[in-house]
Amino acid sequence: MKKNQRIKMKNGKNKAGARQKKGGQNKPKTSESDPKTAALNRHKGQCTVCSHEKCKEIEAAFVAWESPEKIATEFGLGHRTSVYRHAKVFGLNLRRQQNIRVPLERIIERAGDPALQVTGATVVQAIAVYGKLNAQGQLIERRETINLNELFERMTVEEKEAYAKEGKLPDWFTQTTGSQVATAQNERGNGEDVE
Repeated sequence: MKKNQRIKMKNGKNKAGARQKKGGQNKPKTSESDPKTAALNRHKGQCTVCSHEKCKEIEAAFVAWESPEKIATEFGLGHRTSVYRHAKVFGLNLRRQQNIRVPLERIIERAGDPALQVTGATVVQAIAVYGKLNAQGQLIERRETINLNELFERMTVEEKEAYAKEGKLPDWFTQTTGSQVATAQNERGNGEDVE
């Protein structure tokens, strides 16, 4: 090494302050030196799911809401924690959560199965939730608001008088508002006050 090179390499560092390897060359930063990649490579080296010949089937079973314990037993993985650990590393939990339709469909389809102790209320709840899911598996609360003031403004004078005298709403009014107004009328006794 020449004298001027020794000055540049004071304490094993070059001018920029980066540590040099033997031979005077800096190791180029690769994706392997990235901590996330290193952790992923370490996982792949130790994971029984990654090294399994049916890895894709195991992942699909997890996303389809199969029990991790059942998956571990069926594919000879040792323990269910292997499935959970693999799912966490590869983000399968999110895919599983978005696939909420599968367990709901199972509940609905197996409602009459005597081996399952599913109550009628559970099935009805599963159907109600299933009906509120969009294509992405997100729960959407569907609400409809109706401005009753606008509907009353649309009423003719004759319809308003009939409502005032008899409590009878026009057919178009109840069709627009749905069964809620009609049900409320029936509970009151068709417009008569019940005390």
